[in-house]
Amino acid sequence: MAGWMKRTYDAEGVTEYPAGPLLAQVTKGFSSSGAIVLCIDVSYSMKGRNLDEAKKGGRGFLDDAVAGGYQAGLVLWSSKVDVAVSPSPDGHAARRALERASVSGMTNLAPALKSAGEMLAATGADDQVCVVFTDGVLTDADEAIRRAEQVKAAGVRVLTIGLGGIAAQGLDDIASEQEPPTRETTTASLAADMRQIASGLSLRRKP
Repeated sequence: MAGWMKRTYDAEGVTEYPAGPLLAQVTKGFSSSGAIVLCIDVSYSMKGRNLDEAKKGGRGFLDDAVAGGYQAGLVLWSSKVDVAVSPSPDGHAARRALERASVSGMTNLAPALKSAGEMLAATGADDQVCVVFTDGVLTDADEAIRRAEQVKAAGVRVLTIGLGGIAAQGLDDIASEQEPPTRETTTASLAADMRQIASGLSLRRKP
């Protein structure tokens, strides 16, 4: 045994074994938790390669979010919420739902934001994040902006990514002001850009 391991300490010990009943409360104050919901537009305009690339990017996004310590959930949305999967530590349910995604309807974002906000609040996580992707103009822009303000007021960080300049511009009022501006992507770069958002996340403690 190394010499430095042989020192004698006369002071009273500061540890307890087995751990006391208050350990969980003490450690909680020094740890962070995160939850994220990825909201993917599956309206009719996403048919074909756009949806294929969104699925590819979504898979990577969910995997990276989980690897980064986030619970991961999913909302697939069009005229309404088509699928809503609550965040989980492994993200498996969200990934399975993403694989089954199909297109339908128009581009109404407000219901998706409402669903994402409710699921995130239920987690009680320190850092709650909603990431929104669309490929077109929001057909309920005013209502979506109002809903986004409510979600952000509840402490959720909202990040946005748009396929093309028009879609990206339409998301500017949805995103949180303190976050990076809406990312403009293309079909070819969609999967990589989605993953880049996830890889850029870091757990943030509530004040």
